[in-house]
Amino acid sequence: LALLLRIPHRWGFKVPLGSCLLTKQVQYDTTKHVLLNNLRLINEHEKRISQITKINFHINKSTIKSANELLKATKLATAKHPVIGIHLGFGKSPYKSWPQERYHELTIQLVKKKDITIVFVGSRDEQDLAESVIADLKERIGKQKPRFINLIGQTTLPELTIIAKAFDLFIGTDAGPTHVMGMLNVPVIALFGKTREKEWHPYNKKSIVLKKSKEQEAAFFDAYDNSAMKLITVDDVLMAVTTILKKEKQRFL
Repeated sequence: LALLLRIPHRWGFKVPLGSCLLTKQVQYDTTKHVLLNNLRLINEHEKRISQITKINFHINKSTIKSANELLKATKLATAKHPVIGIHLGFGKSPYKSWPQERYHELTIQLVKKKDITIVFVGSRDEQDLAESVIADLKERIGKQKPRFINLIGQTTLPELTIIAKAFDLFIGTDAGPTHVMGMLNVPVIALFGKTREKEWHPYNKKSIVLKKSKEQEAAFFDAYDNSAMKLITVDDVLMAVTTILKKEKQRFL
């Protein structure tokens, strides 16, 4: 299409078919993060790219204002204990989904055993995923004061980048919010099944990737088979939570 439109500069990765249509070809390196690979398309100075440690998001003033108002209304901005964000979704890739019953157990264990607040985030399309988890959480904690906030469908992605400053930790699968949190330098526990870890790990040094399967995404595989994700247990996630919160505890001293 770019050739037909007579676009003079056509940059892309070398692929078996189609590279001949490009005016600039870059070799994709599967040992490096996808972010660094994409940056190499626009900047050949690889040494400079490898030194990138922070990514800035340019958010307009109205979005910042609405997000800060939400932080104030939910009291997240002044939390005196750890705040954990959780994304229950998996985009449009069922093989990346973690079993819902494990989210049930994880949230119960977190609320009962740790002095934390859980914040559920996601798009409107993911509201159904959270309803059963939240209903179960309400029922099982009984008269205990609930320490969770449901923001699913209530924020845009730009607003979420502002809300994220309240998070001490984020738990999610290989989906958009997980990667955004990684770029915002929020400690992430990423639940990976067949995802290629070297290319898609959260882009910061504070995060932990839980991947117990040696399987990798391939050209042809069952997109509904989440057996690789089922290898990750609730205890695996709880141990990772403890590890990260111990490192982040100085905020609450």
